[in-house]
Amino acid sequence: MLPLLFFITVFTHTPTLSWSDFKGKPDPNSKYGAVTSTYWSKLDTIIEGKYYYILTSGINQEKSWVRSPSEPLLRHEQLHVLISEYMFDQFKNRIKPYQGGTEKENKKVEKLWIIYNNRLDKLDDLYDRETKHGQVVSIQRQWEINIRNALK
Repeated sequence: MLPLLFFITVFTHTPTLSWSDFKGKPDPNSKYGAVTSTYWSKLDTIIEGKYYYILTSGINQEKSWVRSPSEPLLRHEQLHVLISEYMFDQFKNRIKPYQGGTEKENKKVEKLWIIYNNRLDKLDDLYDRETKHGQVVSIQRQWEINIRNALK
């Protein structure tokens, strides 16, 4: 009998961010007005020697915090969520061929997990550098357009 477990993705974040999603306490050592903490998780399940993956992504509300809420800052933080979602989708699409795969293929998935998490970190850093944490409005808008288009 074939297993009935399929590739499952659960998005646990709110697509539109609001300040109520920020439940954490501001870091007194941080110079930023807000921090959005996103996460990805991967649960590996082995059935009859085949590897299956349950993936989730979302916002860690307890680690997300705001010190000085404003509409431009919320837009900037929203894009961090969308960047995470974009990279998560890239990872998910990349590992689809390995769903129900072998142990050897699972090792490839583990390497891809690290690669895509590193790509997310680099993209987030680039976004913050180029927009100066949302302060350069024209570049902020261009990032919004690019990421929203990439998610279509």
